[in-house]
Amino acid sequence: MEQNTQALPAHVEEIVRAIERLHADHHRQATRLERSFERATALLGRPAFLGVLTLLVLLWIGGNLVLPRIGLAPVESPRSPGRKEL
Repeated sequence: MEQNTQALPAHVEEIVRAIERLHADHHRQATRLERSFERATALLGRPAFLGVLTLLVLLWIGGNLVLPRIGLAPVESPRSPGRKEL
């Protein structure tokens, strides 16, 4: 695949530099709490996080279904008397 080595038009380069300055100013002025939230949302926004979360939920549900059948206490017992195990 060939890379395009042409320079960007001047107005596009100007906008890119302006956005870069905006990000740098924001990072410099951000508090520790704001940077922590920024890191957390960056982590939670990744597709891999959704995959890991889905896997954990499936393991939790599977544990609640399998453990009682092999004579062990489930990970989470029913919360109300009306709920029954499968």
